[in-house]
Amino acid sequence: MADVLKRIGLAERTGRGIDRIFEGSLLYGRALPDYSASNDRSVRHFISKGVPDRGFVKMITEEQKRIGRSLPIYALLVLNALKQMHRGTIEEISSLSNLTESRARTTIEGLVTSGLVEAIGTSRQRTYLLSSRVYEKTNDLLGMSARKTLTFFVLRSLFSV
Repeated sequence: MADVLKRIGLAERTGRGIDRIFEGSLLYGRALPDYSASNDRSVRHFISKGVPDRGFVKMITEEQKRIGRSLPIYALLVLNALKQMHRGTIEEISSLSNLTESRARTTIEGLVTSGLVEAIGTSRQRTYLLSSRVYEKTNDLLGMSARKTLTFFVLRSLFSV
């Protein structure tokens, strides 16, 4: 039965379906699916009907056009985590996005290079946040205000004695 469904394009054997569900949710500005009701015998997920984040979708679409390809699922997960947290360490981003720390670190550094994420601080005190460019593209004035406030307090703590 699985082979028939695979041949007609309704199923996959490789298990990439979950990645596609996550990617679709993020690309359309929706909340991530909830798999907490799954167990060792069945997979159950809930997809919320919340209001899509149109600004976030616009920013992702523009970035994909700029680079000429789709953003990897890892980048989408990190951007989504930073959108929720406003600022976080590698460990926090890794935990929220369900990525290993090494995968999160590699992804974040690529996003810093692209200008979508900014790094503040050095080594262990380093935190990451969405760049002002992202907030400008998404017209998120509240997020921009929170970003400026967080940046001020982080910089103040770094330079105070």
